[in-house]
Amino acid sequence: GAGEGLQSAVSIGTGTTLNKNIQTEFTATNTRTFSFAFQLIARNSKERNTIKSIVNEFRLGLYPEGDFFQLRYPPKWKIRFLRSSGISATDLEDIPKIGSCYLTGVQTAYNSTSNMWHTDGSPLETTVTVTFMETQAHTLDSLPK
Repeated sequence: GAGEGLQSAVSIGTGTTLNKNIQTEFTATNTRTFSFAFQLIARNSKERNTIKSIVNEFRLGLYPEGDFFQLRYPPKWKIRFLRSSGISATDLEDIPKIGSCYLTGVQTAYNSTSNMWHTDGSPLETTVTVTFMETQAHTLDSLPK
């Protein structure tokens, strides 16, 4: 009311204002997101079919099921970075662990570096970019280990 009007008049007259940002209020951490881009180049028809299947699986894993009134959560994804040594695989220790995620975005670009096509009309290269968001925000104690 009147106090705010007086404060505004004083601020305008003196060319100053009160600093309302002396201390930033901490309210929460954000949910972590991760984005990965894969450039896939098919050498034969079998690899072209595999790339098509990969793109399709990502797209199917993006959407929830249901109708406009109630949706069933989309599938959760487990992301791991592995080093393969023969028949076994171990987690890479230099890359931080990622918790359970939802797939939130899929982008597909065809022939982004050249305008060349296979004789059957399929693209020479396919770039797939996927974005994931963890299912929960973390504290220092809840980070995946």
